[in-house]
Formats: sequence, structure tokens, C-alpha cells
Amino acid sequence: MDASDDRDVKLQRASADLLSDIERRLPKLLRKDGSVRQYVRHGSLQKLIDLLEPFQEMPQLLDPKLATFVPVIVDAFVDFLILHKGSYPKSDKVKNDAIPLPRAICRLLYVLCKIRGEKVISRFFDHRPNLLEPMLAAFEAWGKQTRLTGEDDSHPAIVRLTWEEKYIMLLWLSQLLLAPFDLANLSSAVVTAQSLEGHGIVSFKLPDNVPYIAVRTLTLALEHLPSAGKERESAKTLLVRLTVRPDMNKLGLSECVIRWVMETLTSRGDSSGTNPSLYEAVGILSFLAGVLAAGEKGIVSPFIVPIYRSAFAIATDDKSYGYLTGSALGKRMIIKLLRTIAILTLRPETRSAGGISEETVSSILEDTIDYLLTSLAAADTPIRFAASKALSQITLQLDSDMAAEVVEAILGSLNEDVLAMEATSSSNSANDDLLRQRTMRKSLATVNPGRWHGLVLSLAQLLLRRSPPQSQLPEILKVLMNALTFEQRSATGVSVGANVRDAACFGIWAVVRGYSTQQLLAIDVKSIVRSLNSQSDMTVLHALAIELVVSGCLDPSGNIRRGSSAALQELIGRHPDTIINGIPLVQVVDYHAVALRSRALTQVASDASRLGKVYWEALFRAMLDWRGIGSPDEVSRRMTAKAIGLLSEIIDGTTAKRMFADITSVLGALRSTEVEERHGLLLALASLLDSAIWQKYNDQNLSDAELSSLLGRDFPSQILSQVSALPENDFVAFSRRPELTAEASCVLVSSLLRRCQLLQLSLSDEDFGACLRIISLSLPRSDEVTITSTSTAARNLFSVLNSQRRSDLVRQWIDLLVNGKKSVVTPSGHLASLGAVFALVSGDRGEGLSKDQNDILNAILSYCTENIAVEFRVAALQSLRNGVIKSKTITSAIVDALQASLRDYSVDQRGDVGSWVRLEAVDAVCEAWKHQLLSDAAQRLLLPEVCRLAGEKLDKVRYRAWLCLRELAALHSSTHALSLFNCSSPDLAYVSTETYFSQLLQLLLSDICGLRLPLLEGIFISAGGGYESLLRASRNSLAKFVYELSVEGGGYNLVEFCKDINQVIKTNLSNDRVLIPSLDVVSYLFDTGSLQRASEARGETGWRALLSLVQKAHYKSTNMPKLSAAIQVYAGLGEIPAIKQESLSKLLSLLLHPFPLVRNMAAEIIFTTLLPDSQVNTCSAELQRTNWSASPKELKERVNKLRAALIETR
Repeated sequence: MDASDDRDVKLQRASADLLSDIERRLPKLLRKDGSVRQYVRHGSLQKLIDLLEPFQEMPQLLDPKLATFVPVIVDAFVDFLILHKGSYPKSDKVKNDAIPLPRAICRLLYVLCKIRGEKVISRFFDHRPNLLEPMLAAFEAWGKQTRLTGEDDSHPAIVRLTWEEKYIMLLWLSQLLLAPFDLANLSSAVVTAQSLEGHGIVSFKLPDNVPYIAVRTLTLALEHLPSAGKERESAKTLLVRLTVRPDMNKLGLSECVIRWVMETLTSRGDSSGTNPSLYEAVGILSFLAGVLAAGEKGIVSPFIVPIYRSAFAIATDDKSYGYLTGSALGKRMIIKLLRTIAILTLRPETRSAGGISEETVSSILEDTIDYLLTSLAAADTPIRFAASKALSQITLQLDSDMAAEVVEAILGSLNEDVLAMEATSSSNSANDDLLRQRTMRKSLATVNPGRWHGLVLSLAQLLLRRSPPQSQLPEILKVLMNALTFEQRSATGVSVGANVRDAACFGIWAVVRGYSTQQLLAIDVKSIVRSLNSQSDMTVLHALAIELVVSGCLDPSGNIRRGSSAALQELIGRHPDTIINGIPLVQVVDYHAVALRSRALTQVASDASRLGKVYWEALFRAMLDWRGIGSPDEVSRRMTAKAIGLLSEIIDGTTAKRMFADITSVLGALRSTEVEERHGLLLALASLLDSAIWQKYNDQNLSDAELSSLLGRDFPSQILSQVSALPENDFVAFSRRPELTAEASCVLVSSLLRRCQLLQLSLSDEDFGACLRIISLSLPRSDEVTITSTSTAARNLFSVLNSQRRSDLVRQWIDLLVNGKKSVVTPSGHLASLGAVFALVSGDRGEGLSKDQNDILNAILSYCTENIAVEFRVAALQSLRNGVIKSKTITSAIVDALQASLRDYSVDQRGDVGSWVRLEAVDAVCEAWKHQLLSDAAQRLLLPEVCRLAGEKLDKVRYRAWLCLRELAALHSSTHALSLFNCSSPDLAYVSTETYFSQLLQLLLSDICGLRLPLLEGIFISAGGGYESLLRASRNSLAKFVYELSVEGGGYNLVEFCKDINQVIKTNLSNDRVLIPSLDVVSYLFDTGSLQRASEARGETGWRALLSLVQKAHYKSTNMPKLSAAIQVYAGLGEIPAIKQESLSKLLSLLLHPFPLVRNMAAEIIFTTLLPDSQVNTCSAELQRTNWSASPKELKERVNKLRAALIETR
């Protein structure tokens, strides 16, 4: 919903650092020790490009440094060109992250052209004419096809020059052709051939005495004119520059080129020829437009009419030229060509030079304008942009009467398919001008949004050039104000009106920029806003400002909000002292402030409404329309409801009462199917009830009579009537989106109950019944938003009920949960509501829980057992956390439920769904710690479990457990081990780092609450079964920790660590989830050499116990990961001298395992690790020769021989 927050501001602040970094890197990239490089590392080039790319947001920030950057790049290219113009660097080095310098330079120059525009960047090119010959020679030599070194003829040839190189070099050549003297002076050679067929250009006949350098240039341009890439544009520019040169015109080359391209375009369009490719046709059209725009009248005038006839024939003949007219790119070029021709024919000197009659001019203008008006409705946005721009440029050249006719034609097209719209409000306020304006607007539901975009964009372009006369401004402004609120949605719900509103912003910006204050103030505002009364002193400028404020605050598109802000700034800046609080208004509706829609809807709209009642009225009315409560997404409707509440804090009680009346009036007019609008309106009513204005009445201590006079005697009943009459089907039918109705109804009920309690308003039994009905219908919902709103409504209802009613309702809900589990499909709502009212059903006995509280607690805990669905266990834990624990209640049963939930590892087809339960259990434990509710005994039970989760492999669980430990560390800052958790910032990525695991392992040094074994268990799971980066971080930190442990001595040592390993494995012999990762970690620690140090201890280290445990772990197992891990542990134990023979014996036994893979693994371990030096020659040969995939019966004799040789060697 929100746009990026102030991205351009951040770029502006960082631009100085970026530019200095570019200035530092650029010379190092291009040169070494003062000499130009031949190759550049791709990584270095990409870093420089990454520094330049952000400037696309604000390209003007580059301007101060362009004169420094571009000449450095250009000079390096020229130096390389002079040194290597005949030989391009070998392409085989591209494989080694090195690219040739010309390719790197051209890529850099292309990025700069993309950011700042080729016209700006090309000004910094070296324009010395003597570079034309070397540049041509280099292009011809470098462009030849070669093969990579070492490849044979079977490999396809590769082109040396990339499209960036071709684009930049052709662009550079076009700049060099601006030399102010004849090309014959640059090359004494004259072409001898009469055609270019030898260069692949068919049917091109050359005139006599053409300089060879011109022919080479012409050949390059024509070769790349049909290209599909960016180089086509620079080839077009090169060909135009060559064609319009006076010396080429004298030689007849210009005429030859123009005739050839026209023949190429049109002669192949008939049935006897082959159509040129799309890109070739586009290149030709762009060349013709460029020649007509840049050429002297003596050169191009004779060709204007023939070119027009060809172009118009192509534009109107979809059968022969459908490949071109069906393409947005092709049609855009046709429009550009027709525009250029039409503008040229309007110039008297062109008409006289070409002998063009007035009838021909009129025909060209009429046909072109008609074609452009038709193109405004094209499906492709680029075509509409091109047509609108062309139409405005042509209209600018017409006389005032013809220009007015063009504008009238556009306005007439805008009135087609527009229907009258009925009034939607019954407000009778004398000051409600904008509401009446809203009812007078026409319905645009049936118009073509693409056509409207083109037409409005044309008006904006015309206004930018001040083409429309002042007499047409009222009708134009009326259209722009309607377009500013234009909205349509496709069948799939996607907005298709944003383009129209964007064009309207552009149009209003152009109006206030191009016309004077006197001209705009002279317009009768009633001709635009007909609903204004005769006493209204509003001006057109003020009406425009109000519409822009509304659009800037409420429009769903960030571009339009910012466009409206820019237009408002232009309006107030160009026409000072015409707008109420103009300067403060611009400061509030700031370009950067409206970037976030949530901020624009709430903060900006509220601040703007404080600057004048007219702004308040306009914003409130717009919030009741499609940009507010009628928005298709739920988040926008909730934000709008909040904004309406903020607006109510600015006004007095009478206006607030009118707000209630207006909202209820719109609610009453809704159809039953308009669920989204009803959702937004009900939330708006609730927001009004929650607004701070009611606090004013509470502070004034108004009497009941005064409140009744202000609000009405049956105020609660009026509010509840909006939801009490809703049918039950609206809360259950899937097609009616019942979650929206349930949420909004419960939020309204909750707000009403809170407000009645604050103002001490009494509710009738019917009102209580209506509230209870809404809550009861909403309780079966399972979505999170509805559950939250329902539980809040239940808590507020209980706050106004007497004890007997509370008890009865609790009994009813508990019966549904406990005794009617089969009838309650989704008990999440009931569980949340029982937790929410837990604190409100306490008895009068003081200490201890009341009977109702005990019943609620037992009902909730009954849903924390393993036989309950995971979703409901999560709901029960949320109820415990949000209701029971927050009311500072804890029992041994709750502690037991939390401990069991922390160990929940349920798995189904969705994966580890038990992680949802563990996450909620961690949050519940954290809540209990915050309130310091856990006894020492409870902490001894729960702390080890949380520590275990702090090391497990799921990131979210590990992160939440770490946050929980941080909370406990804050309460026990004196405990050294826990105080370590206060040092780090809460960041999800942090819990996957070596630093985190190293910090976690420090807890092993002080066995708080017996957390060593659970903590090791959690870390073993991450180090043995996590994803790659987690595996690496946890294993590295664990290996470092073990290596730093002393073998023996005081405190936690390596011997104790080995005993803890044995205990973890022993405890989890039947739990593969922990056992397999633990065995993997033990084998890893053996591989690092960390565990072997324990054999230096004088006492018992537990090696035989570990050997026995590993044997028990894989006994009769068919689990391959477990068997593989056990074999790896045996390999590590084989390095311990005291039990080497026992480990070898176990591995020899596995040589007869039923699984061939196990037998091969065991043989490999014996061969690579455990063979005694005395038996290496004999046994290694036996192990290598044996096929361990054979059956165990065949292998038994060989295994016995190995056993006799290895076990007896002692």
C-alpha cells in the first residue's frame, strides 16, 4: 500500500559519498601507472556501475561531476583507440573475469547515457575531426567475427563488439560528422563502385565522386539500422547527420539515401516483395523523421509529400503493413513521422520550396489530426503518449480558430459514453458545497479508460503550450477535475484509472503554470462547480487547490499523491495570496510527506484539515468515497477509518453528530452485496466513537439531559441498529466475506461499549442482546483479525455485565468448548474470548482463583494437549498469554502445559507445524517472566527448554527464544551468564552467526537450572541438521569452544563435555530427530581433533560408554543417515588408543551388514583410517580387491581373514 519512504531524500544525502567514491575508483579502473589498461576486471566495473545506477532517481545530482567523469573516460578510449585501432583484445580472457577496456568504457558511457541522456553525455565526446578515420577503422576491424582461442570450426563465430560498444561508437561517429568542412578533406580516396551490394546493401546506387569515408560511414549506418538493439538509434542519428550534410547533398548522396529507404519501406509491402523486418521498418521511419526535422528546406522539401503519402498509406493499411501498425514501436514512429510532416507543411518557406498547395496542406493536416485523435484511444500507453504530444505540437502551429476546433474535438470525445450519476448524500448543510459538487459529477463507469487517458493527456500537453484560448478553460478545468477522481477496475479487480488521474495532475500543473492569476480568476467558478450557492466566494484556484489536497492525501497511487503535491506547490507558488493558508498548506501536503499512504491518510490529512473548514469538508467527503472506505483492500479501509476518527477531533460536537448522520445515511443506502463498503463504514463509526472528542464531554461533566440533547436519547440503539439487523447469513456465507462483517461489527460493538462506560450511558436489555448476538455470531471465525476484535468486544461486554450474567455466559462458552467439541468447528474465537474475560470473572474472596476462572483455565488447558489440532493448541496458548498470564495468574498446570508445548515437534504434510506451538509457548513464557510470575521451581523447568530452543535450527524459533532469554537477562542482570544477552541488538540475522552461538555456548560454563544438556541438544540439532550457513556458523563456534576447554581442572572441562555428549545420546536413543544430528556433530568434533584431547585425562572419559551407546543407536536400524553417522563416530573412536580395537571390531562387523552401502562405507573407513602400519600392505590390498557389494555370505570368509589379521595385531 505504501510507496518507498523518501528514497530520493536518502539518495540526495548519500550522493556526495557516492560521487567521491566514483571519482576515486574511475582512474584506477581505466589506467595503471599512467598507461591505459588493455583489460578491466568485471567485478571492478560492476562496482562502479552499481555506484552510478542510483542516480537514475535524480540524474541532476550527476551534473556537477559530469565534466570530470566523462572526459576521463573519453580520453582513455581515445588513447586505446590510437594504440589498438587495428586489433581488438583477445576474447578468451573474458572467461577469467577480465573484459576488454573498450567494452568496459562503452558500458560505462551507456549507463551515463541511460541516466542523463545521450544528448548531454555526447557533448563531452572528443569532437576532433581527425578521430573520424581511426574510429571508423577501429569499428570495422573490431566488428569482424572471430572465434575463441583454441576452438575449432564447429563452434559458431562470435561477434567481438557488444551492443553497448556499437551504440556508443556509432553515437560518437555521429558527433564527429558535425565537422564544419567537407568529408573529402578528411579522405582523398573516392569510391569507384557504383553500388553498395558488395557491402550487403541491396539495390543502392551511389552517385559519382563520393568520398570513400562517406561510403564507409553510410555502410555502417545502413548495416545497423535494422538492428533490434539500442544501436539502431545511434545508427539512425549517424545516417541523418550524414544525409543532411551540405557536401553530401551537392554530390547527390542525400537524395539517393532518402529514395532508397522509401523504396525499401514501400516496395516490399506489396505482394511481389518481402516485407522488411519490424526493426528495419522502425529504423527507416525514425530516419525519415530525423531527416525531415534536421534537414534544410532545400534538401527535404521535395520529399515531404511523397514521404507523407507513403507514411499515411502504411498507417491506414493494416493488411499490407500489419506487422508495423500492430506494433507499439512501429505505430509510435509513424506518429512521429506524421507529426514532423504536418509541422513542416505549416511553414510557408517549406511550402514554397516544395511547391505544396494549400489543398494538399489542408488534406495533410485533416488526415493527420484525425489519425492522431484515433490513436489517443490505442491500447498501448506509448502510442497515446506519442499521439498526445504530436497533437499538441501541431495545434500550437495552427491559427487560433483551428486550434480551438482541435480542443473542441477533444472535449467532445471526452463527453462520449458519460452517464449522469445520482446524488449519493442527503446532507442539507449550508456549508456543504463540496458534497453538492460530488453529487453533480458525472459517472465515468462506461468510458474507455485508455481513451480518456489519451484525451486528458492531450489536453495537458495543449495546456503546457498554452494552445487553448481562455474561453475554453472552464470546460477543460471541469474535465480535469473529473479526471482527477477517475477510477475503473478490470474484471480481476486491478485499477485501470491511475493513468487518467496522473494525466489530470499534469494538466492542472500545466494550467496553473501557463496561465496568469488574472486569467484564472476571471473564470466563473460556477461553470465548473455548479453546486456552489450564490454567496460562495470560492475561486477556480481555490477549487483546484481543494481537489489537489484531497488527491494528495487520499489517492491510492503514490505517483499521483506526489503529482498532486507538486501541482499544489506550483499553484500556490505561481498564484500567491489566492488560497486560504496557502504556504502552510504546501508545507503540510509536502512532496515527501505524502509518499507513504498511511502517513498521507492520517497525519497529512489531519494537519491539512486544521488549516480550513473547506479542506476538512472535502477530505471527509472523499474519505466516504472510493479513495477511502470504498477502497478494495482492507488495510486502506482500516487506515481511512482511523483518519476519520482523527478528523473528528478537530471539530465541535455538532459537526461530529453530523458525521455520524452522514455515515449512517450512506450505510443505509448500501446494498447487501456491498460488503467492503459496509466494512469500511462500520470501522469509521467505531473510530468516531473512539476519538478524543468524547473525552472533552467527559471532562465537562455534562448531565444526562445535556448528553441526551447532544447525542440523542437512543444514541446506543441508533449505533447498534447498523449491525443488529444484519442477517446471520452475512456472518457465515463465504460469498459475503463474513470475516469483514464480523470484524467491523465487533469493533463497532467494542467501541460503543467503551464509550457508554466512559460517558456512563445506560444500555437497554435489547442493546445487550444485540451486542451478545454480534459477538456470538463472530466467535466461530478463525481468522486472526476477527478473533482479536471479537475477544476485545467480549472483554468490553463483560465490563458492563453484572456478575450473574458474566457467569452464565462463561458457562455457555465453556460448555461449547468442553462438552460440545464436535459442534465447535473452530474454537479459536471462544478460546481467545475466554482468555480475554478471565480477569473480569474473579470472585470476591481476594486471593485465589474463582470458580469461573478455574473453569476457564481448565477449558483452555484442555486444548493444549497433543490430541488437539495444532491450530487450536496455538489458539489456546495465545489465550493463556494474552488473557490469563497478562492478568498475573500462573499455576503449576500452566507451567506443565508450557513445558509440554516447548517440546512440541508435531509434523504433518505441512512440515514442522509444532514450531507454531513452540513459538507461542516461548512468547507465553516471556510474558510470564516480564510479570515475574515464575517461581524458582517453574524457572528450573522452563529455562532449560527455552535454552534448547535458542539453539535449534529454525530461525524464527531460535530468534524468539533468544529474545526471551534477553528478557530474563534484564531481570537477572547480576547473573554473569545471562547478562551476556543484554549486549546484542535484536536482529533475526544475528541468531545465525558464529558470534551468537559462541555467546550461547558460554552458558555451558555455569549450569544454571540444569540447562547444559538441553542447550547442547539444541545446538547439536543446528550443527548436525541445519541449512548450510547455519551449519557452518554453529559448527565453527562449537569446535572453537571445545578446543578452548581444558582437558581437566576446575570448572567445565573437556571430560565433562564428553560425559554430557554421552548423556544427550543416551537420553535420545529412541529420538532420531536429536540422535542423528548428535552423532554427526560428534564425528565432526573427532574430525577437528578436539575430542581426542580428552584421552589425555587421567580419569574415566566415557569412551567405552560412547561406543556402547553408538552400538545401541544403530542396532537393527534401517535408517541410512543413522548408520552413516554411527560409522563416522566409529572412525573417530578408532583414533582413541584405549578403544581402537573395539571400534575396529564394530566396523568389521558392519562389513557383513545387509546394506551394500553400509558395507562399502565401513570398508572405506577401515582402509583410510584404522589400518595398523604393520598390516597396511596385506589388508589394504584385500580391502581394495573385494567387491563389498556382493552378498554377505560371499564376504564372510574375507571378513574373518581381516578380523584375524587386524584384531590379533595388538
